[in-house]
Amino acid sequence: MRERWGSFSVADHKAGEKLVTDVLTYDRLVLPFPPDDSERVRWRTRGWDPELLDTRLEQLGDRAIKVPWDQYRREKFSASMQRVSAIAADAETIIPNNAAYQMTRRVLAQDEQMILPRGVSKVVAVAAYHSIEDLKTEFVFDGERSDPKLLSVLVRNRIAQPVFSDDPDKTLALAIELSRDPDFQEKRRALYQWQEDEIKDGMAPGRAMEELEDLIDRYNILVAKADQKVTYRLVFTVIAVGLTLTSALLAGPIASVPFAIAAFSSGIQLARFATLDRSPVVQAGEAAPAAMFHEIERL
Repeated sequence: MRERWGSFSVADHKAGEKLVTDVLTYDRLVLPFPPDDSERVRWRTRGWDPELLDTRLEQLGDRAIKVPWDQYRREKFSASMQRVSAIAADAETIIPNNAAYQMTRRVLAQDEQMILPRGVSKVVAVAAYHSIEDLKTEFVFDGERSDPKLLSVLVRNRIAQPVFSDDPDKTLALAIELSRDPDFQEKRRALYQWQEDEIKDGMAPGRAMEELEDLIDRYNILVAKADQKVTYRLVFTVIAVGLTLTSALLAGPIASVPFAIAAFSSGIQLARFATLDRSPVVQAGEAAPAAMFHEIERL
């Protein structure tokens, strides 16, 4: 079975309502944790609330993948931040205050030491962001630092989730229960498979959007069945495209699809793409999700 995982920072377990969206968006949540007492004290000093993390991990159960934020991963984090700092100094730009949190997500998304649970044959791990502003601390779109030979395809989906009530734990528990439902998992998996396949196959825009809307409708219906009071969030997937696929996309039908189409709640858009530290995300000839973020729907 193939799954899509979202990787998170040391503070994302405190996100409240956004955590509900995360549970419904990803098959599993990759969460760092302090592996020893000294690191646990450091987390407490930084305000990362390891006790709340303990509670969230217990609530999530098998929906969470625990990864120790140990010396090995902290060193990878430090090396990446040093590259970003050097590039920022050369460009005379300021590193955003929350860039460290975003880098943590990407370090975990690229972690090669995670052990797959039984029954999972392959994982696509993406850095999971909670807003477009968070995403921009790690990725550059249409900027001078973007590589013109690389593109990203942004896919927007409008998904339902239970209304965040006065009892946050109850709302989260409902989302976790729904995330374990086999029918719900199947619909979500079909949606993500569509994203990855259609980028490569270049289906005609009209038909592609119709199929995507059908998948989204099935997904949202299952959420509504679980809880009659639902709200909506816009979930965006950034799919990085390698060099050999770029020319085909620019010449193919997907290049003509505007991001906002009046008849659809979903959308597709092409953009130039780069990471702040210029480290590669995909190789030539590949197309793979690199990041996801979600926003409150604003009508």
